[in-house]
Amino acid sequence: MTIVLAAGMKRSTAIRLILFLSVSDVVFGLFNAFTSYPLPAVASFLAVACALVMVIWSSVLLAYNNKPASSHCLCRFAAHAISMTVFAPIWFILAILLSTNTSTNCAVDLRFDYNAFGCGFSAAATVGAWLLCAATTATSIFLWQKGKIAGLEANVTSLDVTKDLLYV
Repeated sequence: MTIVLAAGMKRSTAIRLILFLSVSDVVFGLFNAFTSYPLPAVASFLAVACALVMVIWSSVLLAYNNKPASSHCLCRFAAHAISMTVFAPIWFILAILLSTNTSTNCAVDLRFDYNAFGCGFSAAATVGAWLLCAATTATSIFLWQKGKIAGLEANVTSLDVTKDLLYV
């Protein structure tokens, strides 16, 4: 039996992870926006809007991820790498904004009633934003490295070669 590892699996798995994290950040961000107390939920709504854009864009990238015969611009390394490079600093900024809100939402203060739901959802949305920042950064680096080998105008499937890792 041979265990194989394909570059296409790494790429599609990374984009699927980003899609899953984006969907979960939409859910937790909406809960955070409506239970955020005492701060207004501007950062939460911004994170939800960005997560919705990430859900749509990740779905588009997955749709064009495995088309070796296509010459469409969304099948190129440049489209995948540049989009992840654009989203990485956006998620970094949103993660900092949500972290600031979390520290305020989770502070037990005598002036406000302690909001356990707001604290929990705020923390979950913040962790989701930090994970999306890490995932988009790692995917961006991976795609730029693969793009250097094949060229940024090459199809993303051009380097999908299986390697035998282990013979059992």
